[in-house]
Amino acid sequence: MYNQEPTTNEENDYIFVKKLNLEWAMPGDKKGSCGSQYEKAKDEVYVLMRFRNEVCELVRTACYREKKVIENYNGRVLGLASGVTIYEGNWPCNQGVLLMQFVNKECAERWLNSDRKFRDKEWPLPSSSLEIIIAPLKYKPPKSHLTFQLIELSDFMDAQFQDRYVDKVTPLLDSFHVKHGVVASYDIDGFRNGWFKRGSYCVLNAYDSPSNVDALYYSDQYGSLKEYRQSACRTENVVFTLDPELKPPKE
Repeated sequence: MYNQEPTTNEENDYIFVKKLNLEWAMPGDKKGSCGSQYEKAKDEVYVLMRFRNEVCELVRTACYREKKVIENYNGRVLGLASGVTIYEGNWPCNQGVLLMQFVNKECAERWLNSDRKFRDKEWPLPSSSLEIIIAPLKYKPPKSHLTFQLIELSDFMDAQFQDRYVDKVTPLLDSFHVKHGVVASYDIDGFRNGWFKRGSYCVLNAYDSPSNVDALYYSDQYGSLKEYRQSACRTENVVFTLDPELKPPKE
C-alpha cells in the first residue's frame, strides 16, 4: 500500500510513511469499478495561483487583457476568488486565488514562460506575492460548481490510510453530492514559488455552494473520519469560490 519503507520514530513510537500509493475514486465510482458518470480527463491541467488579495484587481485586469493570448495557448480562466476560508492548516491570511485550465501541461508552461506579466517574478509586486502550481485533472467538474476545496496531505503516519480514510470518505462525499477528486495526485509542479510541499498529495473537490462544504465538514458522519485523518497525516485545507467574470479594467 505504500512505496516507501515505513520507519519507526522511537521517541513517539509510531510508524512514519512519507508517501503512500493512494487511489482516489471518481464520484459514484466504487474502487476498481467503472461506474463514474464522468469521463476521465486526457491531459488537461489546472494552473492555480495564489497571491495577496490586495493585488486581486491587478490579476483580474491582466487576465482580461491577456484573454486572447491565453486562448491562443489552449487555456482559459475559470475564475478568481478574492479570499479563502481556512479550515485546517497554516495558509497565509488574506489570499486570493486564480484558477485556469489548459489542454495539457506543455501549453500551460509555454504560456507561463511567454506571458509578459505572469512570467515576471516581480509582478504584481516586487515582493513576489504571486505563487503558481500546475496540477493534472482526473475529470472536468460541472461548470455550476464554483466552490473548490483544496487539500494538501503529507507526512503520512499510517500505511493503511487508503483503507481507513480514502475508501471511506469518497462514498460519504458522494452522499453530499460533492464532485470530489477533480485533482487527486502527487504530481504537483511548483512553477513559480510553488507552495506545495514536495511529496504532498493534492485533492481538489468541487461543490455547488460554500454552505455544502460546511454541511459536510461539520456533519456527524464526517467527524470520526476527520479526526482519524488529522491524526494520520498533516493537512492543509482551504475553500474558495470563484467569480467567473473577467470585468473590464477600470478607466
